[in-house]
Amino acid sequence: MRDLFLKVYQFSLVLVVVTIPLERHSNGIALAIMIGSWIIYFLTKPQVVLNLKKNTSAILLLLFWIIYVVSLLYSEDLSEGWRNIERRLAFLIMPVVLTALLDLPKSFVSKLKWYYVNGVLAAVLLTLAIAVARTAVTGTVDYLNPESTLIENNFFYHRLSQGIGLLSSYFGFYISLAAGIVLSNLLLQRNTMSSKKLLFHLFRFGLFAAYIVLLKTAMIMMAFGIMVSFIVVYALFTTISGKKFKMAASAFLAILAVASSIVVVNKVGSSKHIVEYDIRGVPPDHDWNSVNLRLAKWKVTMDAISDHAILGVGIGDSKQVLLDYYLKHNFLFAYLKRYNPHNQYLATMLALGLPGLLILIGLLAYSGLIAWKTKDLPFISFLVLFACFAITEVALASNKAIVPFSFFLCYFSYSYVINTENDPGGDSEASRTNPLLQ
Repeated sequence: MRDLFLKVYQFSLVLVVVTIPLERHSNGIALAIMIGSWIIYFLTKPQVVLNLKKNTSAILLLLFWIIYVVSLLYSEDLSEGWRNIERRLAFLIMPVVLTALLDLPKSFVSKLKWYYVNGVLAAVLLTLAIAVARTAVTGTVDYLNPESTLIENNFFYHRLSQGIGLLSSYFGFYISLAAGIVLSNLLLQRNTMSSKKLLFHLFRFGLFAAYIVLLKTAMIMMAFGIMVSFIVVYALFTTISGKKFKMAASAFLAILAVASSIVVVNKVGSSKHIVEYDIRGVPPDHDWNSVNLRLAKWKVTMDAISDHAILGVGIGDSKQVLLDYYLKHNFLFAYLKRYNPHNQYLATMLALGLPGLLILIGLLAYSGLIAWKTKDLPFISFLVLFACFAITEVALASNKAIVPFSFFLCYFSYSYVINTENDPGGDSEASRTNPLLQ
């Protein structure tokens, strides 16, 4: 009976990863099946929860959630606080529920990330098909958004990703992680791949890279570029011999970095309005854009943090406090739009103070160390992407980021535990003949 529930749990993991890039209801159903099957398995084998003590990253994530709960003690708006705590339940659930990964075959745990990659591929193809269908029905690629009154293109930005109900930034994050997994395997295993598998890898990576461009989200493109550069450099210096070649590759990458910097500097320098702003300005008299708007929000948020640096204002009051500071600075545009800080590190510091920020940075830093220790490029790719994404977004404010972050952080860190134990694969509670592995 225990094996049966473990197989159900195993199947639920596949459902969770393939539905991450889809709308939240389907992913919610998959999560419910995963949690339910784990609870039943736990009742037959209570000691499974002890696997948590082997995973420091998962413990830090759990501690991060506890810090959120503690902040309720000094929050005035408890109803808002409890809503935020509930939204972040994945910080509690994933470290515990994924403990059963250690009872699954090592081969399945390794393959789980490929189910995710193919789930993202299916979502990409679905959105492109929806864009083609919309264009065929209306006879034009243009769409007048009734809310913003802007003309949108069916094949670009939010309009493209909204085919499956996602913002371009979140979908771009999912695609970038999938691309990092594919590229890592492609560069490190290319000599042992069949030509068919090699071409399929190239197709997936090429499609993902092209789609990132179509999404037109600057931070995602930057994070994608950083991730790809790291993977390529690592592959060059670990799989290709020859001192002269490595020197030439280093020179090429240095030139590429300098050229990219010049392009960015020239772009900003020739368009000063990109970074300049009048915090009291309101459209149409002021030209706000994604850069200067974030700079203004960060300035106000840092002012709020300076007055509550030690413990923060509490998870229940962070939104209202920021709105109050918008008014204090006469930042009416941000106040009326009820903008968040658009920076996860600043948002964490405002809500949880120094303890919360240290836990978040410590979680990312420690996870980075163990990923580097085992040269786990997909894990490193995930951490690089999130660290960059968190600079311009409050990434951990929506379930569409909270769930993937919690799941993959625990998945990769439990994979580290599996790979470093004396008998990581071996015989497990699950049958080796599980159809998911065939």
